Amino acid sequence: MLRSRSMFAVLFIITLAVGAFSGEKRSTGVADGNRFRDASGFILQKYDNWKFGKIDSEDPIKPRLARCIIMQKSVTYPTDYLGNEDKFNMPVIAVFVDTSEMALEAYAAELADRKSKRVSRKEMAKDFSIMSEGSFVDQGPITIDGQKAIALHFRKDYEVQLYNRVKDQYKLKEDALLGDLYVCKRGNTVYLLGLTCEREIYRTVNEEAKTIIMSVDFDPPADTTKEAATGAPGQ
Repeated sequence: MLRSRSMFAVLFIITLAVGAFSGEKRSTGVADGNRFRDASGFILQKYDNWKFGKIDSEDPIKPRLARCIIMQKSVTYPTDYLGNEDKFNMPVIAVFVDTSEMALEAYAAELADRKSKRVSRKEMAKDFSIMSEGSFVDQGPITIDGQKAIALHFRKDYEVQLYNRVKDQYKLKEDALLGDLYVCKRGNTVYLLGLTCEREIYRTVNEEAKTIIMSVDFDPPADTTKEAATGAPGQ
Protein backbone atom coordinates (compact mmCIF):
# COMPACT_ATOMS: atom_id res chain seq x y z
CA MET A 1 0.00 0.00 0.00
CA LEU A 2 2.84 2.35 0.93
CA ARG A 3 4.58 1.57 -2.37
CA SER A 4 1.38 2.36 -4.32
CA ARG A 5 1.10 5.70 -2.56
CA SER A 6 4.75 6.47 -3.38
CA MET A 7 4.23 5.64 -7.04
CA PHE A 8 1.12 7.86 -7.12
CA ALA A 9 3.09 10.72 -5.55
CA VAL A 10 5.84 10.42 -8.17
CA LEU A 11 3.31 10.39 -11.02
CA PHE A 12 1.52 13.40 -9.53
CA ILE A 13 4.78 15.38 -9.32
CA ILE A 14 5.66 14.49 -12.93
CA THR A 15 2.20 15.58 -14.09
CA LEU A 16 2.63 18.93 -12.33
CA ALA A 17 6.06 19.39 -13.87
CA VAL A 18 4.79 18.72 -17.40
CA GLY A 19 1.91 21.15 -16.95
CA ALA A 20 4.17 23.82 -15.47
CA PHE A 21 6.63 23.67 -18.34
CA SER A 22 4.28 23.39 -21.32
CA GLY A 23 5.29 25.76 -24.10
CA GLU A 24 8.76 27.07 -24.87
CA LYS A 25 9.79 28.98 -21.76
CA ARG A 26 12.40 31.72 -21.71
CA SER A 27 13.34 34.45 -19.25
CA THR A 28 11.27 36.95 -21.20
CA GLY A 29 8.08 34.89 -21.50
CA VAL A 30 6.50 31.77 -22.94
CA ALA A 31 5.91 30.85 -26.59
CA ASP A 32 3.10 28.31 -26.84
CA GLY A 33 1.87 27.36 -30.31
CA ASN A 34 1.13 30.62 -32.09
CA ARG A 35 0.97 32.67 -28.91
CA PHE A 36 3.61 34.49 -26.90
CA ARG A 37 3.00 35.70 -23.35
CA ASP A 38 5.61 38.17 -22.15
CA ALA A 39 6.89 38.14 -18.60
CA SER A 40 5.52 41.67 -18.20
CA GLY A 41 2.01 40.42 -18.98
CA PHE A 42 1.11 41.22 -22.60
CA ILE A 43 0.32 38.55 -25.19
CA LEU A 44 0.83 38.51 -28.95
CA GLN A 45 -0.36 36.00 -31.54
CA LYS A 46 1.26 35.08 -34.86
CA TYR A 47 0.18 33.23 -38.00
CA ASP A 48 1.11 29.59 -38.73
CA ASN A 49 3.52 30.68 -41.49
CA TRP A 50 5.64 32.63 -38.98
CA LYS A 51 7.88 31.10 -36.33
CA PHE A 52 9.33 32.26 -33.03
CA GLY A 53 13.08 32.79 -33.14
CA LYS A 54 15.52 32.39 -30.29
CA ILE A 55 16.90 35.35 -28.39
CA ASP A 56 20.58 35.21 -27.42
CA SER A 57 21.44 34.28 -23.84
CA GLU A 58 20.47 36.94 -21.35
CA ASP A 59 21.66 38.27 -18.03
CA PRO A 60 19.08 36.99 -15.50
CA ILE A 61 19.59 40.13 -13.42
CA LYS A 62 19.12 42.53 -16.33
CA PRO A 63 17.30 40.83 -19.25
CA ARG A 64 17.73 42.14 -22.78
CA LEU A 65 15.19 44.59 -24.16
CA ALA A 66 14.35 42.10 -26.93
CA ARG A 67 11.48 39.93 -25.72
CA CYS A 68 10.34 38.10 -28.82
CA ILE A 69 11.59 37.51 -32.38
CA ILE A 70 9.13 36.29 -35.04
CA MET A 71 10.36 35.25 -38.49
CA GLN A 72 8.36 34.42 -41.60
CA LYS A 73 8.99 30.80 -42.60
CA SER A 74 8.83 31.24 -46.37
CA VAL A 75 8.09 33.87 -49.01
CA THR A 76 7.52 34.08 -52.76
CA TYR A 77 10.94 35.26 -53.93
CA PRO A 78 11.16 38.04 -56.53
CA THR A 79 12.44 36.76 -59.90
CA ASP A 80 15.91 38.26 -59.47
CA TYR A 81 16.40 36.30 -56.25
CA LEU A 82 15.59 32.86 -57.66
CA GLY A 83 18.82 30.97 -57.20
CA ASN A 84 20.03 33.76 -54.89
CA GLU A 85 17.73 33.04 -51.97
CA ASP A 86 20.61 33.24 -49.48
CA LYS A 87 20.99 36.94 -50.31
CA PHE A 88 17.35 37.74 -49.57
CA ASN A 89 16.41 39.08 -46.14
CA MET A 90 13.44 37.24 -44.68
CA PRO A 91 10.78 39.34 -42.91
CA VAL A 92 11.34 39.64 -39.15
CA ILE A 93 9.29 41.12 -36.32
CA ALA A 94 11.17 42.09 -33.15
CA VAL A 95 9.40 42.97 -29.89
CA PHE A 96 11.08 45.03 -27.16
CA VAL A 97 10.14 46.26 -23.70
CA ASP A 98 11.91 49.22 -22.09
CA THR A 99 11.34 51.58 -19.17
CA SER A 100 11.55 55.36 -19.37
CA GLU A 101 10.13 58.46 -17.70
CA MET A 102 10.32 60.35 -21.00
CA ALA A 103 7.12 61.32 -22.79
CA LEU A 104 6.16 59.08 -25.73
CA GLU A 105 6.98 61.78 -28.30
CA ALA A 106 10.39 62.50 -26.77
CA TYR A 107 11.26 58.81 -26.54
CA ALA A 108 10.29 58.23 -30.18
CA ALA A 109 12.37 61.22 -31.24
CA GLU A 110 15.43 59.63 -29.62
CA LEU A 111 14.89 56.46 -31.65
CA ALA A 112 14.49 58.43 -34.89
CA ASP A 113 17.77 60.26 -34.28
CA ARG A 114 20.66 58.17 -35.61
CA LYS A 115 23.09 60.31 -33.59
CA SER A 116 21.29 59.55 -30.34
CA LYS A 117 23.51 58.08 -27.63
CA ARG A 118 20.60 56.49 -25.79
CA VAL A 119 21.77 53.10 -24.49
CA SER A 120 18.45 51.37 -25.16
CA ARG A 121 18.57 52.50 -28.82
CA LYS A 122 21.93 50.78 -29.28
CA GLU A 123 20.60 47.68 -27.52
CA MET A 124 17.55 47.46 -29.77
CA ALA A 125 19.70 47.90 -32.88
CA LYS A 126 21.11 44.40 -32.22
CA ASP A 127 17.79 42.93 -33.36
CA PHE A 128 16.46 45.90 -35.37
CA SER A 129 19.64 46.93 -37.19
CA ILE A 130 17.87 49.09 -39.79
CA MET A 131 17.52 51.69 -37.04
CA SER A 132 21.30 52.15 -36.93
CA GLU A 133 22.30 51.11 -40.46
CA GLY A 134 19.44 52.79 -42.33
CA SER A 135 17.86 56.24 -42.40
CA PHE A 136 14.78 57.58 -40.66
CA VAL A 137 12.06 58.43 -43.22
CA ASP A 138 9.01 59.72 -41.37
CA GLN A 139 6.55 58.98 -38.58
CA GLY A 140 2.84 59.03 -37.87
CA PRO A 141 0.29 58.45 -35.10
CA ILE A 142 -1.32 55.05 -34.59
CA THR A 143 -3.32 53.21 -31.92
CA ILE A 144 -2.36 49.81 -30.48
CA ASP A 145 -4.82 48.01 -28.20
CA GLY A 146 -6.49 51.34 -27.43
CA GLN A 147 -3.19 53.00 -26.54
CA LYS A 148 -1.69 56.04 -28.27
CA ALA A 149 1.40 55.04 -30.25
CA ILE A 150 3.83 56.37 -32.85
CA ALA A 151 4.94 54.52 -35.99
CA LEU A 152 8.51 55.27 -37.09
CA HIS A 153 9.57 54.35 -40.63
CA PHE A 154 13.15 53.54 -41.72
CA ARG A 155 14.84 52.63 -45.00
CA LYS A 156 18.20 51.11 -45.86
CA ASP A 157 19.35 51.25 -49.49
CA TYR A 158 21.96 48.71 -50.55
CA GLU A 159 23.50 46.96 -53.56
CA VAL A 160 23.77 43.22 -54.04
CA GLN A 161 25.46 40.99 -56.64
CA LEU A 162 22.98 38.45 -58.02
CA TYR A 163 23.86 35.52 -60.27
CA ASN A 164 21.79 34.87 -63.42
CA ARG A 165 22.05 31.19 -64.33
CA VAL A 166 20.55 31.65 -67.79
CA LYS A 167 23.09 34.28 -68.82
CA ASP A 168 25.80 32.78 -66.59
CA GLN A 169 26.75 36.19 -65.23
CA TYR A 170 26.39 38.41 -62.20
CA LYS A 171 24.52 41.67 -62.13
CA LEU A 172 24.49 44.48 -59.59
CA LYS A 173 21.03 45.16 -58.18
CA GLU A 174 20.00 48.21 -56.18
CA ASP A 175 17.48 47.31 -53.50
CA ALA A 176 16.23 48.43 -50.12
CA LEU A 177 15.12 47.18 -46.73
CA LEU A 178 12.13 48.87 -45.10
CA GLY A 179 11.49 49.03 -41.38
CA ASP A 180 8.50 50.01 -39.26
CA LEU A 181 8.84 50.53 -35.51
CA TYR A 182 5.68 50.97 -33.45
CA VAL A 183 6.30 52.70 -30.12
CA CYS A 184 3.68 52.56 -27.36
CA LYS A 185 3.97 53.72 -23.73
CA ARG A 186 1.95 52.78 -20.65
CA GLY A 187 3.16 54.49 -17.51
CA ASN A 188 6.94 54.14 -17.56
CA THR A 189 6.84 50.95 -19.63
CA VAL A 190 7.63 51.32 -23.33
CA TYR A 191 6.56 48.64 -25.80
CA LEU A 192 8.24 48.55 -29.22
CA LEU A 193 7.30 46.29 -32.12
CA GLY A 194 9.41 46.45 -35.27
CA LEU A 195 9.12 44.89 -38.73
CA THR A 196 12.07 44.61 -41.14
CA CYS A 197 11.27 43.53 -44.70
CA GLU A 198 12.62 43.66 -48.25
CA ARG A 199 11.08 46.47 -50.33
CA GLU A 200 9.86 44.18 -53.11
CA ILE A 201 7.57 42.14 -50.86
CA TYR A 202 6.78 44.82 -48.28
CA ARG A 203 3.16 45.46 -49.30
CA THR A 204 2.22 41.80 -49.06
CA VAL A 205 4.14 41.10 -45.86
CA ASN A 206 3.22 44.33 -44.10
CA GLU A 207 -0.49 43.53 -44.15
CA GLU A 208 0.09 40.25 -42.32
CA ALA A 209 2.83 41.57 -40.04
CA LYS A 210 0.73 44.53 -38.98
CA THR A 211 -2.10 42.17 -38.03
CA ILE A 212 0.34 40.27 -35.81
CA ILE A 213 1.56 43.49 -34.22
CA MET A 214 -1.99 44.74 -33.69
CA SER A 215 -2.89 41.47 -31.96
CA VAL A 216 -1.02 42.69 -28.88
CA ASP A 217 -3.18 42.61 -25.76
CA PHE A 218 -1.72 44.60 -22.88
CA ASP A 219 -4.34 43.40 -20.39
CA PRO A 220 -5.01 39.72 -21.18
CA PRO A 221 -6.92 37.42 -18.80
CA ALA A 222 -4.73 36.05 -16.03
CA ASP A 223 -5.43 32.48 -17.20
CA THR A 224 -5.13 31.86 -20.96
CA THR A 225 -4.62 28.11 -20.75
CA LYS A 226 -8.04 27.48 -22.29
CA GLU A 227 -7.45 29.83 -25.22
CA ALA A 228 -6.55 28.45 -28.63
CA ALA A 229 -2.83 28.53 -29.33
CA THR A 230 -3.21 28.15 -33.07
CA GLY A 231 -4.84 30.06 -35.91
CA ALA A 232 -4.67 33.66 -37.00
CA PRO A 233 -4.28 36.66 -34.69
CA GLY A 234 -7.57 37.73 -33.21
CA GLN A 235 -9.21 34.32 -33.53
